[in-house]
Amino acid sequence: MRLTVADLMTTAVTISPQATLTAALKLLISSKAQELYVVGPRKKLLGILPDYELLKAQLAETDPDAKVERWMVTNVQTLSPTTDLAIATNLFRAGNCSRAAVVEKGQFVGVVSRFEILRLCLILRVDAPHTTASTVEVETHLEPAQNTKTKGRRTTTSRTSQGATSEPAASKCQVPEPKFISTTTSRQKSKSSGRSKTASREKVTSCAKAR
Repeated sequence: MRLTVADLMTTAVTISPQATLTAALKLLISSKAQELYVVGPRKKLLGILPDYELLKAQLAETDPDAKVERWMVTNVQTLSPTTDLAIATNLFRAGNCSRAAVVEKGQFVGVVSRFEILRLCLILRVDAPHTTASTVEVETHLEPAQNTKTKGRRTTTSRTSQGATSEPAASKCQVPEPKFISTTTSRQKSKSSGRSKTASREKVTSCAKAR
């Protein structure tokens, strides 16, 4: 189903460019809006009066009878009612604006906001069926992993039960004790080898004398 801006378009609070800042402030507070859309004859969009511009005027102690047209912003983002909603979504995703005026044949007809698109996303998510083909596929892929965990637990249990009769598995990882060579033993070996060498020399000498 193709959705357009007209499907999410809402009404907006409008004001005349000749209205005073005091009247604009009262209208903004009573309507709990964040901006007022300034329209002229035949609902032609002339600009918007955001709440921050009204705040600037109040802090600057501007004449309360000053006209709205003096403080309105004329650079307004506009869309057509027939604009694809995906285009509006990409516009709001960029973060450049949170609302866009909807203009049809030169007349201001409403406004579409990022809030309305977010609300639509929530509605579509809640109303969607909980069990879908993708959900079943994910559960099927997760099932072997769950069986593996179960097998792992059983294996651990069997090892624990065998630990009472057989050698614990930790013994396989024991580090062999280092073998230290006694210095005394090595010295004795060197002395014995020295004696054997002396005895052999004496035998050779005695044989030579006998000859």
